[in-house]
Amino acid sequence: MYILIDLIRFGYQKRRDIIYDGVKNSRYLEPSYPEGAFYLWAKIREFPEGTKDSWDFSKYLLEKTSVGSTPGPVFGPNNDHYIRFAFSAKTEDIKEATDFFKESNLIICNIYYDGNS
Repeated sequence: MYILIDLIRFGYQKRRDIIYDGVKNSRYLEPSYPEGAFYLWAKIREFPEGTKDSWDFSKYLLEKTSVGSTPGPVFGPNNDHYIRFAFSAKTEDIKEATDFFKESNLIICNIYYDGNS
């Protein structure tokens, strides 16, 4: 039983580290390191041209990278300069998302992924 729990926890930690490492060098985002959740909360430090709030930024990210995020105001009215990424997907999908960030030049990624879930 404990081995299964440890494997699940390790998987989430790995996905957390991949997404965090992929976003931390962002021109636009300043992520908070998640301690116990399965999502990454990131402050929008600079809005790309044509965007004015987190709703626009989430749409911009989706159009440029095909990666979904949730605008901060969904979680409260004072969160307009924030977005949230869930990392409850497969490890390969999280890695692919950070690759999209890198390829779009929105986020400079230097991450390590060995191919194991």
